[in-house]
Amino acid sequence: MSNGHPFFGIICELFGEKTDVMNKDFESIINAVAEAMDLRPCQILCKRKFKETIDARWIAVCLLSEKGYYSSRIAEWMGMTTRNVNLILSSIHLRLATEKQLRSNLETARKYLS
Repeated sequence: MSNGHPFFGIICELFGEKTDVMNKDFESIINAVAEAMDLRPCQILCKRKFKETIDARWIAVCLLSEKGYYSSRIAEWMGMTTRNVNLILSSIHLRLATEKQLRSNLETARKYLS
């Protein structure tokens, strides 16, 4: 997984040892979301606009934010703009309130992480 996303190499060079922990967090969250939604990790990071991949990206952004990462860092890792990450974070609660499947997938991903 870590060698499949272009940002891993750049982040490793810039931040050295601390990045190993961040890479592991990112990788474990992407893998948990992929497992919960029955997707491959590369599908979450691609630009496809199918509902299940969009939902997976939203869940990954939510979990990374819960883990304490800033929007700018999440945007780098996910290949998004900071503005899009902030939009996701500001509206995820509305989607979770109305979409049972999204809520279920988020809870399943959280279980895989624990």
